[in-house]
Amino acid sequence: MLLFATIQTETKPPALTDEMMLLVAQGDGDAFARLYHATQQAVYCLLLSIVKNHALAEDLMQDTYLSVKRSIGSYQPRGKPLAWIFTVAKNLAYMELRKKRETADFADYENFLTKDDTVSSVDKLVLQKTLEILEDRDRQIVLLHAVAGLKFREVAAQLEMPIGSALSAYNRAIKKLQKAMKEAGY
Repeated sequence: MLLFATIQTETKPPALTDEMMLLVAQGDGDAFARLYHATQQAVYCLLLSIVKNHALAEDLMQDTYLSVKRSIGSYQPRGKPLAWIFTVAKNLAYMELRKKRETADFADYENFLTKDDTVSSVDKLVLQKTLEILEDRDRQIVLLHAVAGLKFREVAAQLEMPIGSALSAYNRAIKKLQKAMKEAGY
């Protein structure tokens, strides 16, 4: 039984490179649009996994890209532009959480996938179960891999952990989900 297949509804976004970042820094609007297309789903999933609120994640995503555009001149080309964007996004999310000092409602996660009619009700249920039973780090790994479509090496790099740790955490999370689904009669 395949419990959690990668959910992707669009074509593969363009590769994010240091050259693209340089073009964005030079004010190239097309390059910024490509950067957004290449990263928006992963950034949204990361933010949602941190703030656990759909509307807040969308607001923070907008703030992230505004901040990226304003501060792209400080980007140091090291071959990891997504890591830099993730750092901007995480910093904004944690600042917002510190400001609000509130916990988010898990129901907002379900809203994330209800916008997409191609996602099955089983996947929606699995996502909801994911949010209820997984630790934050495991939830981030599952969302970034299964929903945002990042490869495990990319997930590991973005979360600054060894690839083996990301793989084992993902496998543990999936087993936990399978057990929960079995106990629920699915």
